[in-house]
Amino acid sequence: MHPLAVTFSLTRGYSSVAFFAMLAVCVGLIVWFYVNNARSLPRWYFAVLLTMRVLIVIVLLLFIFQPELIFRRLFASAPRLLVLLDASGSMAHADPDTGPRIELAKTNLRHGGILSKLEEQFSVSLYKAGVTAQPISYGDLRRLQADQEATDLAASCKAAHDNAKQNRGQVAGIILLSDGIDNSGRRVTEEIASLGVPVYPVAFGVRIEEDKDFKNVGIMSVEHDDFVPKDNTTEIHVLVESHGYGSRPIRVVFKDKEKDKELASQELVLSTRKGGQRVSLKFTPTEIGRIDGVVELPKLEGENRLGDNRKPVSINVTGPRIKVLYIEGVLRAEGKWLMRTLQTDPNVDLLYLVKSQEGHFLQRGNIKGISLSSIPTSLETWKRFDVILLGDVHSSLFTRNQMQDLKEAVMDGRGLLLLGGLTALGPGKYAGTPLEDLSPVWFGSATIGQENGEFSWELTDDGQVHPIFSNITQFFPARGGTAESPLQKLAGCTRVGASRPVASVLATHPTAKGPDGKPLVVVAVANVGNGRSMVVTADTTHRWYLPNRGLGRDSPYVKFWGQAIRWLASEEVKRDDKPGLSAYTDKGEYEPGEKVRLLATARDMQGQATSDAVVSVSIIGPAKERTKLVLPKVDGKLGEYRGTFDPTPGPHEAIFEAKLGDQPLGKPQTVKFTVGKPDVEMAELSLNDKLLKEIADRTGGAYCTWLGIKDLAGSLTAAQERRTEPVKFPLHHAPSFFGFFIAMAALEWFMRKRIQLA
Repeated sequence: MHPLAVTFSLTRGYSSVAFFAMLAVCVGLIVWFYVNNARSLPRWYFAVLLTMRVLIVIVLLLFIFQPELIFRRLFASAPRLLVLLDASGSMAHADPDTGPRIELAKTNLRHGGILSKLEEQFSVSLYKAGVTAQPISYGDLRRLQADQEATDLAASCKAAHDNAKQNRGQVAGIILLSDGIDNSGRRVTEEIASLGVPVYPVAFGVRIEEDKDFKNVGIMSVEHDDFVPKDNTTEIHVLVESHGYGSRPIRVVFKDKEKDKELASQELVLSTRKGGQRVSLKFTPTEIGRIDGVVELPKLEGENRLGDNRKPVSINVTGPRIKVLYIEGVLRAEGKWLMRTLQTDPNVDLLYLVKSQEGHFLQRGNIKGISLSSIPTSLETWKRFDVILLGDVHSSLFTRNQMQDLKEAVMDGRGLLLLGGLTALGPGKYAGTPLEDLSPVWFGSATIGQENGEFSWELTDDGQVHPIFSNITQFFPARGGTAESPLQKLAGCTRVGASRPVASVLATHPTAKGPDGKPLVVVAVANVGNGRSMVVTADTTHRWYLPNRGLGRDSPYVKFWGQAIRWLASEEVKRDDKPGLSAYTDKGEYEPGEKVRLLATARDMQGQATSDAVVSVSIIGPAKERTKLVLPKVDGKLGEYRGTFDPTPGPHEAIFEAKLGDQPLGKPQTVKFTVGKPDVEMAELSLNDKLLKEIADRTGGAYCTWLGIKDLAGSLTAAQERRTEPVKFPLHHAPSFFGFFIAMAALEWFMRKRIQLA
């Protein structure tokens, strides 16, 4: 510390010139006064009075102007260099030829002259690193053991950096002696770079896979569907790589961690050739919910690395989704609203084909792995759907083979729904075709025509108890009766022939008669082979939907078509017609740096998927911190909402909520997930030089192995830290000045009174 300069300043903002000018004026007036009024006094008495009056004025001006003296001092010191020694469990591993990594690092520090070299230019601080960093002395190095249960390089660097800053030291850099194995779950490189100081990693250890005696069986990658419908078979594709085990057979297993239950397995004979081997694990989930599972390989004798023997896999099992193919020959209102209704059904996957004016079919909707530009031309394609709807489609758009394939698909277990229309059923010339063999009614000739008057269909006794009309019978009158909640009338229907012997007639026309003299069939169903068929001759049921929805009234429209599709698909699951929210994350466990995908589907008050809701997520982190997000809707996916979240390491809880206006949609849904590597400290023992090099590159430091640590120490240079600190001495605030002022004033007054001087 050295004095640099002394300055005089006035705290009230006055200039020094004003202060000294005022002082000069006052002193001049005092001298003039005493010269003209005290000449007869003894010279010493005159000098004492004059001096005392000048001092009193000076002190008075100090109180008024409040001046202070500022001493500026220069401080020069060496910058701080932090040396962090990784003392985690992996550093106890003994590498060939060099022994335990921790002992090699200690030897270099204690006997290699490294610290003395660094102390020539830096103030060196030693730290033990593990989960965090702890200061140690040079003497502690001898007793230091690699006993830390985990490695958190980012937290260790930050803790050491914060400790140095608290001691008012400039941190010039960090030397990190480590094997680079980090199992904290943090974004290590980004967090260390945020400290703003260069980091110089020194690598200890070897890449054990480069050893000629290296043995390992590991999982390179796992691919699977994030969402799988219940009771649908799915595959998990696993890529396995092996070294040093020849053609040994192993068993690849996928199991549910929570239940400790094996779900799928596959035998694999290891290959002696380089590269990975693919294994497919097939399983069929039987319960709705998320499976937090793991793909595992056996631990073989002599295996050098165990951290890649397992990979977490999370699969969200959803309700059964019915694959529906809806074909329309013309654009019409019935087709438009029925398509939209099926698209909003959370348990239906819809592919909609409609013929354009140019004669081409346009595809709407999407089912994974299926793309069509025409009516299916093979039995295999028909069988990919659970239910087929034929709208106002003329028979001329089908070949005989296409109809025969469709018939075989229905007989094999699919459902067929035939809708009325101007060119459907009999008017569409379907009489005598394979489709008539599937129909609950005879189609009649091409001239059978339409029933054009408005009507409300009436339920038969079978219709009153059939699952298709479950909980909606109040909207329809029984034969000759009235409905409890009448609906808008329908604008006619397509005429058909009599019902077939295998059919159950569910609804009829109130006045029109069929060719057999019985009430004209409007809705009928039948079991055909292993499949089911249904005919609805009306083509204006959409009249029930919009007016009632706009007025807030109940309507059977959504339930009727939803329950019809489920019956045709032989589904025992009833449609969820309540408002609600389904929420998921794409995984249960996340690796460091992975984004969490938040997914939700919302159902409105009628149980339909809606994209008009506001879906929010409150995420509670490991430190009980809360983050609130609003999930954006997914374009082209009605009712689906997705977002991402950057998590911190540790357990999390996501609470999903949905509102439509001010109305909550069901109850909040809670989903839990964890961020951080599941591997234990000793599962991975290979030097992670890639991470250490990334840290050096991102922070502006330099990477070297332990062989180059002396060169590193010699290459580091530092400029002395120089700083100045002001030391202020106020000339107006000291109590001694006030006492001096009182004493001088009193003494001068006494001396003046003594000689009777005014």
